[in-house]
Amino acid sequence: MPGGLIRMSLMFMLLLVIGAAAGCLKVDRTPGIHVNGEAQEWPAASPEDIGMDRERLDQVAVSLADEPIYAMVVVKDGHIVSEYYKKGYHSERKLWMNSVAKSVTSALVGMAVEQKAIRSIEQPLSDFFPSLRHEETDMRMQNITVKDLLRMTSGLDWPESTAWGYDLTPMIDSEDWAEFVLTFPMKEAPGTAVFDYNSGGSQLLSAIVQRQTGKSMQQFADDHLFGPLGIRDYDWRRGPNEETAGGFGIELKPRDAAKLGLLYLNQGEWEGRRLLSEDWIRESTAKHTDVGEDNGMSVFGDYGYHWWVRSFDSYEAYLAMGYGGQYIIVVPPLNLVVVFASYSDQDTALPLQHMHALIEAAASTSADSSS
Repeated sequence: MPGGLIRMSLMFMLLLVIGAAAGCLKVDRTPGIHVNGEAQEWPAASPEDIGMDRERLDQVAVSLADEPIYAMVVVKDGHIVSEYYKKGYHSERKLWMNSVAKSVTSALVGMAVEQKAIRSIEQPLSDFFPSLRHEETDMRMQNITVKDLLRMTSGLDWPESTAWGYDLTPMIDSEDWAEFVLTFPMKEAPGTAVFDYNSGGSQLLSAIVQRQTGKSMQQFADDHLFGPLGIRDYDWRRGPNEETAGGFGIELKPRDAAKLGLLYLNQGEWEGRRLLSEDWIRESTAKHTDVGEDNGMSVFGDYGYHWWVRSFDSYEAYLAMGYGGQYIIVVPPLNLVVVFASYSDQDTALPLQHMHALIEAAASTSADSSS
């Protein structure tokens, strides 16, 4: 047998072995996204077409088979170059994204500001919640701004990361989620407070968007964010008064999550239409709050406006993160978006260990193109 055919046969056998070992490895490069039966164009390309290292991509996909990671989507230069779904999962299945909702909320707050529904992120809570306009209300609470909520420096004594253990049941069981948040005392002055992870603050942002636009945040998203992006089949938890969950409870298809990352990578433009200003993208994904080392969250980076900010292998990046290991990771220098959907209540950071290999696969392209 000629040498070329031997090499091809060996390569084919190797791929069969890898596929059998992974068990549920699926690299799906179909060129369409189907949302409620409607095909939405999403350019797909092989890694070679984009110049990425296929071997590194395949190594990542194989390693995912032994981990509680259900889906991965890699988008380079606007093209899907690699997709992985565990057995029983596929591109049309909605998956919990948990606190990725916070970054969606950030985008919707930005839209409300740009539409003048919210005058400024420097506006205090007392502008939006009449219940705070009483002499007995702590002035520090009255003076919490939208900006303080976005960067997790409200100063509210919110026990999410301590007594509740990231369990939001006490709020969920209340009759009015936003008003429930406002029953908590202050522990520090807003703005000067240290970072304190606070889904209650995210709920206040949802209530503000609803009060200022006259629409629930989900309705506002359908009109101005999800609708234009072609995201129609998703779920987002709502409270007793139809108030959308500001910091949790969202289910998205992995490719739809990638659309949000690509919107940010493209500086707020989608198919020639501007959805968010470049200024808001830049400001919300810049570092505003030092997370610190004492709360166990520094592995995710520092904090912007409901986005985490960090670097991977010296490449600046920002990410939406959900408890248990859901991510939308945007790496602008490499024109790269990565989505992970997983659930590991022991290690939310688990998917991040794969970023080194993905960065290497993408960086090889940039190095080749610049030489």
